[in-house]
Amino acid sequence: MSNVSKESQSKLGLTKGLRWSVYEVYGAQFASFFISIILARLLSPKDFGLVGISMGAIAVLRSFVSLGFSEALIQDRKASSSAANSIFTLNLLTGILTSLCLFLSAPILAKYFDNPELLRIIQFLSILNLIEGTAKVQSALFTKTLNFRTLAIRKLIAQLFSGILAVILAIQGFGVYALVAQFLVRETISTLLLWKQSMWRPKLELKVSELNRLRPIAQYSFITGMLNRTLKELFTFSIAKSFTITQLGLYSKANSALDFFSTGVSASINKFLFPVLSGIQIDEVEFKKRFMEVYYFALTVVLIVTSTCYVSAESIITVLYGKKWIGSIFIFKCILIKGVTYTHYSVVKSAILAKSKVREGYIYDNIKRFVELSSLVPLLFGNFNLFLHWFIVTQIVNIIVQSALVHRAINFSYEELLGFLLSNILLFTVGVLLLEHVFISFDNILLRDLLKTISIWLFILLKLVLFDRSKLLDIRNISLKILSFKR
Repeated sequence: MSNVSKESQSKLGLTKGLRWSVYEVYGAQFASFFISIILARLLSPKDFGLVGISMGAIAVLRSFVSLGFSEALIQDRKASSSAANSIFTLNLLTGILTSLCLFLSAPILAKYFDNPELLRIIQFLSILNLIEGTAKVQSALFTKTLNFRTLAIRKLIAQLFSGILAVILAIQGFGVYALVAQFLVRETISTLLLWKQSMWRPKLELKVSELNRLRPIAQYSFITGMLNRTLKELFTFSIAKSFTITQLGLYSKANSALDFFSTGVSASINKFLFPVLSGIQIDEVEFKKRFMEVYYFALTVVLIVTSTCYVSAESIITVLYGKKWIGSIFIFKCILIKGVTYTHYSVVKSAILAKSKVREGYIYDNIKRFVELSSLVPLLFGNFNLFLHWFIVTQIVNIIVQSALVHRAINFSYEELLGFLLSNILLFTVGVLLLEHVFISFDNILLRDLLKTISIWLFILLKLVLFDRSKLLDIRNISLKILSFKR
């Protein structure tokens, strides 16, 4: 195959993959976001806090459902039917075990958090891991072939149906159980649609030789996923235990707003970049070219989004969710940096794994976790504001560490990675703080935030035109391709 042909194939896969990956993440998130606005006005922060604890417990055990083998299947070049069948059988068994474990541990968790309501909520939701276990292989096969169109459509349908049901139940006075029903129905519909669209049908067989062949990659994916989820939920459990479930609800709502406005960018990219880069990992020139193209695009977009969210945070929270959520405004502002660092982490991690640098991946993730783990100290001492400020510091440290590791793992220069990102973070921070100071005397919140938003967009446009004109053209071209519905 000629270099021109390989390059055009790579561009086609990159564009189509990114486009439908964005549709998958943001199509479902748009539906979920608007439904969450209604639910936030119908339910209390405590209701969201109770479900947050329950879903945290489920998330910790979720990594044990596939043990990393579903993720390994995406990178497996052989991709035999016996491997897929073995992974499905394993997922089914671990799904049953983790769901049973969660059901039986519900009384212990309810007692630990001193809230009897948690008992029934956790027991109802415990079946989620089993349902997910029956669809992981199908999802991996669609991802492997970059068929994000199917994944996007089924996710959107599941979000809409489950969300509408949750709103109806909330209006009828079911309280927190409206959220419980939403999670159960969403996962069930999503799984059923995935089975309907997939041509692959599993056989119950368990070949140890196939699992052993995939074990090195699966082991990394499992340990990484398990530790990341455990670390994330440690914050959830610490806030609920050290403070109140209502405070956890405010923190959860700030996080969900962040997911919609910012981290969805990294979620979209992470879904398609790994399989695309895996397919061109031997071609060093093409690999670096595609990686840097997506790197600049993703981080520029997420910096624009996070800056806009910061200057309009008060309007976003109070206008959309209502005044009972006003306590989450400061939280939302502080954790916005996570949108930038997580995008950086996702893009870099995809490149490292695509190069099969498993050892470097372990080091990369463990240093990231160690730095973030230090944020728990303020929580243990009961200082929530200190936790938020310390969280910002850990995110900056992680960016520097991540750039150093990717430089060693795949030989990208510091100037290309760290220089671009830190200079832009500094510039955007100065711009945002100046706007906060200039408009501080405005009493009308909506008008003030509107003027700040317009100003930050003009500032960003001016910066791109003066200093990053080539990247501006790349952003324009990629954005047009993503928005195009041409298949």
